[in-house]
Amino acid sequence: ASGRKARVAGRAARTGAPRGRWGRNRSVPRLHREGQVLALQGVGGRSPAMAPLLSGDLAVELGAVPLAYGAACAMAYATLRALSGALVPGWASLDARSRANWWNRGTSALNAVVIFGSAVLYVAWDNPALVMRESMSDFEKTAIDMMIGYMLYDTVIELLDSSDPFALVHHTLGLVAHVVARVNNSGASGLCIMLVFLAESSTPLLHAGWLMNKLGKTDNAAFKLMGATLLLLFFVFRVVLGPFVMGILIVRRDAWRESWENALMLVVMSGFTMLNWHWFHKLVSVVLSAGKPAEKKD
Repeated sequence: ASGRKARVAGRAARTGAPRGRWGRNRSVPRLHREGQVLALQGVGGRSPAMAPLLSGDLAVELGAVPLAYGAACAMAYATLRALSGALVPGWASLDARSRANWWNRGTSALNAVVIFGSAVLYVAWDNPALVMRESMSDFEKTAIDMMIGYMLYDTVIELLDSSDPFALVHHTLGLVAHVVARVNNSGASGLCIMLVFLAESSTPLLHAGWLMNKLGKTDNAAFKLMGATLLLLFFVFRVVLGPFVMGILIVRRDAWRESWENALMLVVMSGFTMLNWHWFHKLVSVVLSAGKPAEKKD
């Protein structure tokens, strides 16, 4: 035994490498399994950005929840398509395009309830101190996987029949950002994405207001209250929240300075912020003009 230790010590002395327990070279990166993600340790205690790509079952891990959740969104779309005629008063007055639009908007509203709920649980339970972790927690991974599933579903719908190029750009940027962050297991991106999920608070009211506007039910107190609440939520969780999250990334840049995917997240957040400002301007115009009597023509 003493001869073996002497040989190990001799190798360490020749290579200049520190010797750990059982004589293993601690400077050599070692793959290990933590949860379901492979990480690379031994290099300054930090995981390289692309370490998860070394996992042979990464495709299975990333595909399971997104595909299942995307399928659930498609089922919600089919359910709304089958039942909207019986559940929505005045459905017969809508044209074919508006009906198809509502089926997708209704699915978006249902998804928003789930995603916003996950964001509230995240802030209240999983990470109330808003710690920028080295890698994502299981809670972050699951919530982001669900959003990837919804974006896969919604991108297909937008590509098949999109009347709003801004919406297509929004979902394409979001899908790319979510996938990149998830593949690289970035804790900084995980924190920012979960905070951005709070923006989904305004989505159900946005789509419900759209439907009421299409049905001509805007000259009532319920619509005006909905519009005021929507403007408040949109302003707080989209117009203001975007720059706030960007500020977190900038202030804590030392935690991700060498991570290109977090720099990409900053660029994507800038794009989201500009899109949200554009939509807020349109939303204010719609809410202020809704319910006004039409001008009489001579």
